[in-house]
Amino acid sequence: MANWMLGVSKHHLGSHGEARYHLLRCIERDDEISRQVQLKRFGYDRRVDSLSVLGNLLWVQGLPDQARRAAARAIGEARSLAHAVPLCVALAWNGFTLSISGCDPAAAESCIGELVELASKHDVESYHGLGLCLMGIALGRRGQVERALKMLSDGLGMLSRSRYEVFHPLLLSEQLRIMAMSGYARGRPRRRARVGAYAARCRALVPARNSPDPGRDRPAPGWRRPGRRRGAVLPGA
Repeated sequence: MANWMLGVSKHHLGSHGEARYHLLRCIERDDEISRQVQLKRFGYDRRVDSLSVLGNLLWVQGLPDQARRAAARAIGEARSLAHAVPLCVALAWNGFTLSISGCDPAAAESCIGELVELASKHDVESYHGLGLCLMGIALGRRGQVERALKMLSDGLGMLSRSRYEVFHPLLLSEQLRIMAMSGYARGRPRRRARVGAYAARCRALVPARNSPDPGRDRPAPGWRRPGRRRGAVLPGA
């Protein structure tokens, strides 16, 4: 369990090398008995979570093929479990990676659509909210600005109510990007004030950094598109 917790935390902090080490150790060495206890008691599976986060991490590091394999394994294992949350986790991370990278819009929307439907059916508010936000980003890229902003607003509200705001800076940034590129506030003072409020909120969520953090890894150049780096073969892949 410790490797799972450290791996996920390090990834969110941007220490991708350390995160990868701990996530792989969790996948390779996790105790199956304690894993099943957690799954039966809480309906949460740390192996699926580790594979899902690893898929996103490998993409950030410029390893798209291995990222896709990790995501596929996560979704496959989640589908074999009789619990909704692990599948929500796997779909959310894969949808997140596909949505932000923009490499396969059709696959992203299919994955996110399944996430929204599943989370809504089982009343998993945090993942329902994240799914709506990701769908809003996808719609924004197709020029459906009003629908996109409505979904983002609804999704961000659900994430706040469920106290799951770890992705808020990025989601708010995408919301602002859609507003800026569409001319949403052009010539409309009220909308311009709303955009300013969103920007202030986004800045407030990101800690000020006056000096580089030596523990933080930089994403591989061009990480939003498939990279060509090699390595990090998954166990059993």
